Amino acid sequence: MQPFTGNCPMCWVSERRQSSQNPTASCGEDLRTKQQLGYIVQLSNLEGKRFLKLRLLVQTEFEPTKVRARIEACWQKQLRWILEELEEEEFHRQKEGLASILAEAPKNLREEFSRHWAELSRRRYDFGRRQKKLEEVRRAELEGFRGFVRQLDLAPRLYIEIHSTQESKALEADAAQAVDRSWEGMEAAYAFRSTASWRDGSSQARSKL
Repeated sequence: MQPFTGNCPMCWVSERRQSSQNPTASCGEDLRTKQQLGYIVQLSNLEGKRFLKLRLLVQTEFEPTKVRARIEACWQKQLRWILEELEEEEFHRQKEGLASILAEAPKNLREEFSRHWAELSRRRYDFGRRQKKLEEVRRAELEGFRGFVRQLDLAPRLYIEIHSTQESKALEADAAQAVDRSWEGMEAAYAFRSTASWRDGSSQARSKL
């Protein structure tokens, strides 16, 4: 069973960590306010057809590789807090907060339409999915969440960098995590698209873009 789907508790616990009695700031708060890496720092989750994604967006004037190293260090610090320091009481408090959001009825027709349209646009048609999420969240336990976090840490990272024509500012940081593949420029993008295998939710057939 994978209880953590949709409104990702990783984002939920991270972004509300500063509201607890633990004095250490959340990952997004740390990068934005304490380290002042950029004016825009955003941690969010995206739900696809077959997998979940966590996205950390940083707009910065510093060297991209050094920023990436700072992001990874902050991320690992957050993971250690969840795996080693997060207490049952705090976990259940955050869990109940997430459950209360999932249990909320739509405030208007537009919000109700958006919930249904998400299922239609994904061609999933699981209109009871929100209720299923609520039930799974209510059943969730701390050790299960920690197991999910361990899997999350093993997931591959994808770094997308858009560079300015201006020279980046220097930044003190440890060496950035090595990347196993990189693409630069439109020719590399076209080459990747011509050889990649794309899969949808109902087919494993290879398709060309």
